[in-house]
Parts: sequence; structure tokens; C-alpha cells
Amino acid sequence: MAKSPADLWTRWTALAVLVALAPAWATAQPKSDPKRSQLPAAVVKAIDANCPGAEIDKLDIEDEVGIKLYDVEFKAGRGEIEVAADGRVVEGPKPDCKESRDQQ
Repeated sequence: MAKSPADLWTRWTALAVLVALAPAWATAQPKSDPKRSQLPAAVVKAIDANCPGAEIDKLDIEDEVGIKLYDVEFKAGRGEIEVAADGRVVEGPKPDCKESRDQQ
């Protein structure tokens, strides 16, 4: 069965939109970061709010006076941040991760 020109135009337009939006969609998706699986959800939320898209390079988990702290250093010069298990940012981000991302 032959497709009408309108059907073909609609399909090609939809395909063009998908191809055009694919790079933006791909960068918006969080990268698979195995170290994130070691973090409580509140810590991940704080990291994403302060350093969106940053990939973890080094993770140190410390216990100070019964409070679990997550000291996170990011790849690509995106800085570092220290977050308590409940999601409170204790220190950082250093430097400001959002500014570092905007400059790239």
C-alpha cells in the first residue's frame, strides 16, 4: 500500500525532530556512575542540585561524631563537595560546580 505524501512528510518531520533533540536529551540523562549506588538518595539529590551532571571521581565516607559524611570529588575539574547522610551540604561545592559546568 502506497503512503500518501502527507504521511511521508509527517514521518520525516517526526524523525527530524527526534534527531535534532537527541543531543539535548542525551546530555540531560544522568550518566551511569557506579559510585552513586553507594550514596543515600538524599546525598545524590544534594549533589545533583549543587553539581548537576558531575561525575564522581573519588568518594570518601567518614564518620564524625556519629554523623556519616560523604566527601565527593568530581571528574574533569568539577570540584568537590561534602554532604551529610541526610542531604545537608556541609562544605562546598568547591569551586562552584555549576559555574565550572557553564564554562566548559
